[in-house]
Amino acid sequence: MRWLGLLALGALGCTRAADIRADIRRGAVPGAQVEGVPFVAQRPDTCGAAALASVLQYGGLPASEPALAAALRTKPLGTQNTQL
Repeated sequence: MRWLGLLALGALGCTRAADIRADIRRGAVPGAQVEGVPFVAQRPDTCGAAALASVLQYGGLPASEPALAAALRTKPLGTQNTQL
């Protein structure tokens, strides 16, 4: 019986996802943008370090993606949330 509930939940989720995609296409979904946040390019598997560097630079602190990746011990699979 549990599978029936999961199936129903999945079907409801799919119909709502289509509605959300349609809202996004016509611009009905509100968004936010913070002006002045610097762009920091990432290398493969360093998105966490690059994002953190962007935030730190926005706050006026010197930060680079390579230095943060080394300090966070970024592995081949990327930076884990617990490392940030």
